[in-house]
Amino acid sequence: MNGISNKTIVSLLMVVMIITVVGTVFSVNKLEEFVGRFSMLTGAATTGTGYVNLTTASNVAVTVLSNIDFGTGYVNESNLTANVTSNVSYSAATGWINTSGTSWNSQNITINNTGNTIVNLTYNASSSVANWIGGTNPDARIAIVDNEGGSCTGNLNTTNFRHQINTTVQNGCTSTTQGLGLDFLNTQDTLATVVQLLLPNNLLLGQRSNTITFTATANQ
Repeated sequence: MNGISNKTIVSLLMVVMIITVVGTVFSVNKLEEFVGRFSMLTGAATTGTGYVNLTTASNVAVTVLSNIDFGTGYVNESNLTANVTSNVSYSAATGWINTSGTSWNSQNITINNTGNTIVNLTYNASSSVANWIGGTNPDARIAIVDNEGGSCTGNLNTTNFRHQINTTVQNGCTSTTQGLGLDFLNTQDTLATVVQLLLPNNLLLGQRSNTITFTATANQ
């Protein structure tokens, strides 16, 4: 068997080198393609935003509880006028003779803010004092009392009975500053309305009723 010539060996070595170079180039190309395809898996984080939406609604509501009933009676003949006040015992009324058996120790009209917002509270009557009571120089005054303390953070119609009951709208607990007025917190959301009457001895006879309307508007 003849030996392989040097020429043949050189030719074989060249073939092997060509195959090796081609294989290396192919492998490098595939590796670059692989790295490029999966490079997003390394250090390729993204950011995004989301939000939570909540829409709140205001509930403006006041509840008016109870009435004031002075019963039946007349002005004592020895008096020109009688003075009765709803939060003072009937027995302490000056010049008033109670004939109905209706008695009271303390009466008021209670206003409760049952909503979820601070309100401005106003009021007005359905009849003027002259038409309601009649006679010579009658008077009827209203006082709104904060009987819980802190219920009215605005301007309160206080207990000095400075406002006469009439058909015009008057302030009960109001403020021009937003966020002040009649509060809605459970322990400070109630006001008491007290009425004081000055009754002349020639007042109109019969049952005399007057309706007081309370109006609340949001101030928050």
